[in-house]
Amino acid sequence: VRLFPAKEMAYEINGKSLAAYFPVREMQISAESASREAKAAEKFFVSAKLSGGGINAQAEALRHGISRALLVYDIELRGK
Repeated sequence: VRLFPAKEMAYEINGKSLAAYFPVREMQISAESASREAKAAEKFFVSAKLSGGGINAQAEALRHGISRALLVYDIELRGK
């Protein structure tokens, strides 16, 4: 997972948009939850490469990767 500064929140997973990669809304919500919880994350373009596991596990892995990348950006987000 890589975070790039952007004007609005956007996702690219394996070359596809979030909605195209995760067609089920619950998985989109799961993947987006880390960035929604941290208000500072509203200004990033998220680029991720996912492989292996099932589609649900990939959504959870994306959430975990975003939260880890956000901690590198700002350690003060740890409590959130």
